[in-house]
Amino acid sequence: MSPGISRLTTKRLPLRNRIAQADSARDTIQLRQAQGRTAKLENDIRQQIENAAIALENAHQAYAAAVESRDYQQQLLQAEIDKFAVGASTNFMIVQDQAYLAQARSTEVAARSDWMKAQLSLDRALGDLLEKNNVVFDDVIREQVGSSTKP
Repeated sequence: MSPGISRLTTKRLPLRNRIAQADSARDTIQLRQAQGRTAKLENDIRQQIENAAIALENAHQAYAAAVESRDYQQQLLQAEIDKFAVGASTNFMIVQDQAYLAQARSTEVAARSDWMKAQLSLDRALGDLLEKNNVVFDDVIREQVGSSTKP
């Protein structure tokens, strides 16, 4: 062996790949950013589900209260009609109670609509909207493809 070769083999040369180190550092940062975005998305979804569940419960309670109110107004109207039959009430009181009953029915319909919207919102947040409405995505795509080929 020549003396130059033996000198090289005995010394340790620092072999560094600066490009690979920079790539690794960049990838590590991108991984942490992606993990942060994923955690934020999970929290946002959890919050949407919780809000939708609370809204559903509130809407259901409002609907139940509206049904009770309508029942009560109907009972009041019937009592007023019975009083009118024996001469203890007036037409005005009956018309007034009919108006109250109509308002209570309207409130009931609006409350039921809000309840259904809240249920749909929860289904959407949970990702169950298509399944609960018996919509199969593949069938929809086949339907669109089939209708686009027809003249």
